[in-house]
Amino acid sequence: MDQIYNIILMGPSGTGKTFISAGLCAEAIKKGYKAYFRTMDSLLNTLKMRSMTATAKAEYKRLSSAHLIVIDDIMLFPVEKKDAVGLFNFINQLYEKTSFIITTNKKPAEWAQMLDDEVLATALLEIALVLVPSTGRHPLFAAPVTVPATAAPSDRLAAFLGRAPVSYA
Repeated sequence: MDQIYNIILMGPSGTGKTFISAGLCAEAIKKGYKAYFRTMDSLLNTLKMRSMTATAKAEYKRLSSAHLIVIDDIMLFPVEKKDAVGLFNFINQLYEKTSFIITTNKKPAEWAQMLDDEVLATALLEIALVLVPSTGRHPLFAAPVTVPATAAPSDRLAAFLGRAPVSYA
């Protein structure tokens, strides 16, 4: 966490993603970090209600100062665009100072369908899968990404996901 890496645990239901992420969260707490485990539904509710209730406002403030936030079951159900934008803004605000562990049973390509917005899905994934530009590798994976380190972040993400880079010409 001191290096602010993120983890995405993907796989079908029942494979231990929640168990592993909860264990990592508990271990972070034991080591003195501020770490919180929330379902995506709970987090979206906090984001929606933070300006309406004192409880949600306090929860938002607590999460905003976290060292680690686990978001369990992201994209389990379709998300309204305004909620997805709120989630993106929240993660974007914190991603340089907070580590995230995300669990999902959806493939990255399915995120775009769930959000009904490929650009937003790509933006969320780019934040979660921060690639180290100097090495072209994700810090948590040994496999090199075969895209020059000078490529745009979206091109590095496309290579990581096994897709051709997007052309904007």
